Amino acid sequence: MRKIKRILTLIFDYLFPSDILNKAHKFAKFDDSQFALKIDGIEDFAIPFNYRDEIKDCILAYKYRDKPHYAEFFSRTIAGATANKFRDVKIDAVVSVPTILDDKQDFDHAGYLARKVATNILVPYIKHAMIKTRKTEKQHFLDYQQRLENVKDLYAANVKKQHKINGNILLIDDIITTGATVASAAEALRAAGANKVYVAATAYTNLKNYREVKL
Repeated sequence: MRKIKRILTLIFDYLFPSDILNKAHKFAKFDDSQFALKIDGIEDFAIPFNYRDEIKDCILAYKYRDKPHYAEFFSRTIAGATANKFRDVKIDAVVSVPTILDDKQDFDHAGYLARKVATNILVPYIKHAMIKTRKTEKQHFLDYQQRLENVKDLYAANVKKQHKINGNILLIDDIITTGATVASAAEALRAAGANKVYVAATAYTNLKNYREVKL
């Protein structure tokens, strides 16, 4: 039923185009000079927006309200931020933070976005490069320390797919808050053979109290 609803939504939005591009000028641009998050094992971040107001509404619509076509806009903005921030870096592959426990579950929003980012920057996308090893609590319900514990050792290389993970990897997530999720995923990528891990996301949620993330 959910898949049918998504198909009908895509058809409707094709016939009656979304106003996401009309809203884009209102999106809060991310100020890289104010970004203080440092994470062991992650070289740097590329993030186009701050997670608030109109961009927050659009990200939530993409994830939870059957707006997968929003990924077209998000992927182009992430690709632009990546090209600008990592202009001197050769990215060898794009992977996503696993958002579902197995391949049979519903919409993998990070994976869908990562595939489109990879297309935009002309780099291979490794589908299902990692897996989640267990069920977890939703991160947005947890405080800082609980977030770290919730995702510690959560991800692992997907040995069933026999992907070769090496070189410089661009890791895609939707939102960066504490960085705990991407830190755990980056750790798994490095253990699987990645040389360096770079992170790109749609938006960043600023924390009042900055802490350095070490897992």
